[in-house]
Amino acid sequence: MTNLQLGENVNYLPYEKYLEIMDYVEHNLTTRKLDSIDIQMIFKISYHAGLRINEVLKLSKSSFDFNLLQIKLGKTKTKSNDVASFPQSFSEELQEYLRTERSNLSKTDLLFPISRQTIYIWLMEIGKALKITAWTTTQKESGEKTKTHIFRKSIGKDMLYKKAPLNIIMNKLRHTNLATTSQYLKLNMADVQTWENENL
Repeated sequence: MTNLQLGENVNYLPYEKYLEIMDYVEHNLTTRKLDSIDIQMIFKISYHAGLRINEVLKLSKSSFDFNLLQIKLGKTKTKSNDVASFPQSFSEELQEYLRTERSNLSKTDLLFPISRQTIYIWLMEIGKALKITAWTTTQKESGEKTKTHIFRKSIGKDMLYKKAPLNIIMNKLRHTNLATTSQYLKLNMADVQTWENENL
């Protein structure tokens, strides 16, 4: 991984912290409707596919195309018939989850029949337990929304750290232009200079 430092890391989970969250969920979170493995999968799909949490909550088994490694989202914030990609490395785990944990559901049943507010409450709990700045800092203090978008933003920033071109990250996050992606990742002149010094 490069030493590139982004202008603002409040809304970023390094991969090690992402793994800590998965471990915390496994041992501490469950609901009447969902087990800890289901809650983990909500966050995993959001991270690996770069989805907004409200998009994850609308998914059913029929949303997934494992041949194309895509998720059919239908109408989203930016498109009328949107699709998202997920990596081959996540495909097997996702298929196994749908085969075993969600085998009782029909193709059109919601995978995660909960509200966004429930997720928000979980994030507050996890944030306090693991001291995650994004989930213990108000928007007024941080200057940005730092709750349910964190998995989506983190995959974008991870891709940037691994030197993925900005247009690839734009398409992963399904933005309509590069300016949105640049703003989303909090890129600034220091980032440009760091990249230039390392690569030019």
